[in-house]
Amino acid sequence: MSEIYKNVLHRFSEKIKPTQEIQFYEGSDKIAVIVDPRYNALMEAAIRQHMFFLNPHGWNLMVVSHNFHKDQICADFPNCIFAEIDEALIY
Repeated sequence: MSEIYKNVLHRFSEKIKPTQEIQFYEGSDKIAVIVDPRYNALMEAAIRQHMFFLNPHGWNLMVVSHNFHKDQICADFPNCIFAEIDEALIY
């Protein structure tokens, strides 16, 4: 089952990736937060899928992750808010 979900998620992400840039809404009180020290294609796909539905309704995106991934996350989602996970909290 997880393989089916992964394949569908990747296909959906690739379909919307070229057409939808996540916007930042100044003054919005709605924010979607993902906290994960990892960053890979599956996480990117999950973010794109959720923001596809949330962002048009004024939701902003905040990614809390390991500083090691900051450049890639900010390149993939230039309008997101990035916060670093304290190294002491990563196990």
